[in-house]
Amino acid sequence: MSNNLSLEVPADTIFQSPSDIGLQLSPEQRTKLDDDLKIIEERQHLSVFGHPYWRDAATQALGSIAHKDAGCMSVIVGPTGVGKSTLMRELEKHLKAKLATGSTSDIPVIFEEIVPNAYGPFNWKDFYARILSKLNLPLTADLKKHPTDPSIVGRLATLHVLRRAFEESTKARNTKVILLDEAQHVALGRMAKGMLEQLEVLKSMANMCGVHLILSGPYTLLSSMRLSGQLARRITTVHFPRYKMSAEGLGAFRDVLCGIIAEMQPWTFDVDLESITEVEYFCKRALGCIGILRPWLLRAVRKSAGAGTWHVTKECLDQTALGSINLRIILDEIEEGENLLVETPKDWSALEKRLEDNTGQPEVKVPAEKKKGNRFPGEAAPRRYPTESDISIGDSLPTEVGKPAGDAN
Repeated sequence: MSNNLSLEVPADTIFQSPSDIGLQLSPEQRTKLDDDLKIIEERQHLSVFGHPYWRDAATQALGSIAHKDAGCMSVIVGPTGVGKSTLMRELEKHLKAKLATGSTSDIPVIFEEIVPNAYGPFNWKDFYARILSKLNLPLTADLKKHPTDPSIVGRLATLHVLRRAFEESTKARNTKVILLDEAQHVALGRMAKGMLEQLEVLKSMANMCGVHLILSGPYTLLSSMRLSGQLARRITTVHFPRYKMSAEGLGAFRDVLCGIIAEMQPWTFDVDLESITEVEYFCKRALGCIGILRPWLLRAVRKSAGAGTWHVTKECLDQTALGSINLRIILDEIEEGENLLVETPKDWSALEKRLEDNTGQPEVKVPAEKKKGNRFPGEAAPRRYPTESDISIGDSLPTEVGKPAGDAN
């Protein structure tokens, strides 16, 4: 009996793409299936499904702009894959239409995805240069282009020159709102003190330019925003949560699931959406996040298209879902972040007690009294060395007067 494994795969299919390897389809059917897949992929790329939590987060973000003075910030936080970036893009479209002045010189809204610096802490020069390129700033001698790459603005300018140009340009362009996605990259590679300094720059930017900043990022952004009272006073937190396994959460999640599957026709799915068990299956494997659910279903559609069918089986869904290790890592991060937003009656009671008993003053700890005679590490304790007059007859003399007896070193 041979121990060699033989893979019965035709040689002409080894280097073919999955869309070329299907069931017994005619060339016309294969072409139609590929065309349908392209339509589905384009539709999913452009589709924005306004589910309840999405609408709530959008309403809160827009409300924070309407009821806050210029120079304030709104922070949209939520799990990875919940749809924060999609929400920011839609906010950009809505605000551009709402704040349009009719003047071609005005740029009321700017959207920018924060780019992390590959060589260390956040690069503010790169950030200002990217924003200035979107503001179409007329170049001056101080903002001349890079000699070898004319598309790079401000590479030779100093940070202070770029900052001043940024402030002047936002005022000249009548900019009212700046949306910054992936804002956690601002504090990347910084300790707590450095993170506070970075966020103080954002606060100063909003104040000096008279704009409202909308930041979005994961829950880790919350810890950065709570480093000082100045930041806490100016920040409005908007929570974009996931759907949980409650009756209300599953009902809303089911409506979203039905809508996404309907958008993927002519593909059909081997699921019964009237069954709560089936809905729980999708909610668990997507952790209640629409940004995890939609790519998962699209991967399943692609896999079934590669198999030459318009039907997605349960086995296909299992094979294309995220693995348990990946889901556990994401869930750990989600639960840790959700705990940062929990406010209990006990917290309010403790705050009220401090206000009543201590007039809002934190407890003052009296420093312990320092002991006298503190020495540097390694310094010997004071002691009296014997002299000749201290030595009685019969006592052994030390090797040297002025050193303790028996200390020959």
